[in-house]
Amino acid sequence: NKQGGNPLDLSAMKFNVAFGGRNVLNSVLPKLPTLPQGQTRKTLIPVNVGVVQLGATLVKALTGHGVVDVRLSGQANVNTVLGVLPLKFDQVRQLKVH
Repeated sequence: NKQGGNPLDLSAMKFNVAFGGRNVLNSVLPKLPTLPQGQTRKTLIPVNVGVVQLGATLVKALTGHGVVDVRLSGQANVNTVLGVLPLKFDQVRQLKVH
């Protein structure tokens, strides 16, 4: 963290992306690499893509209203001095398609 705060120590993470209520992308990272403080590293994230669901949602958006709800949800396990705490997230935004 270049701003001087404490780094976030994640031990695992999973997330899901939904377009128009259809799950189109997800990933599970059961174990994340551990790095000493101040170091960086590129990490590959395996992603499953629901091509049929994604295609159907895009067709609906392009031929219909032109607005699609995009939801990002998931959970990260954060290592703390109190043990592992689950950090859940769930955000929805609208994507306008022209």
